[in-house]
Amino acid sequence: MARLIALALTLGALGCAGRPPCGACAEGAVCDLDGACRPLAPREGLRFARALRLRPRDWGGSRRDAPGEPGRPFDELILGGAAEGRVYLAFDLPDGEVVSAVLRLTPAPRSAAAGERTLRAFRSTPFDGAWVRHRLRPARLGRPTRGRRLRAVEGRPLYLDVTPLVRGREGRVLFLGVEGRGGGRTPWRVASPLAEDVRAQPRLDLRMR
Repeated sequence: MARLIALALTLGALGCAGRPPCGACAEGAVCDLDGACRPLAPREGLRFARALRLRPRDWGGSRRDAPGEPGRPFDELILGGAAEGRVYLAFDLPDGEVVSAVLRLTPAPRSAAAGERTLRAFRSTPFDGAWVRHRLRPARLGRPTRGRRLRAVEGRPLYLDVTPLVRGREGRVLFLGVEGRGGGRTPWRVASPLAEDVRAQPRLDLRMR
């Protein structure tokens, strides 16, 4: 534990300018919402026992301009725009107390659209991803997260804090939906769990204790 605290303090001394991207977070550091590693403060090093990265157990997508077309078979999912694209993801959650949960989505190659868009996540009814489409899209449960205004940049992940949704779920499986508002008619395309680049696939970053 002393080594962990020492590492956290050393990383903190480097400053924000030298913070590595989340894919390279070392032991004693966690992913922040700006997409960079943040060293754990000494007290956090004692408090957080586990940092986990979860891949979806199931997924799907819906779009208004193709109401009968499922989104699952593709390596990209549509988000927002005139198509009102939505992304649906399901995760198996471990035992333990969730301190924080951050959902990561990555814009697909050559898919960045101009302008910004407000993204919101929400809990949904259970679904079978193979059957998700606009006509059969899962219903929203409860209140969504506060909207986060983001710009899609190729290679730069999008991060959403979904901690309240994880804490408020019922059962071991978390069913999430993500929608985008504003930003023009052109939808964003984000990598699906079928994306060739594993680093671009959706994931849920948890801090547990």
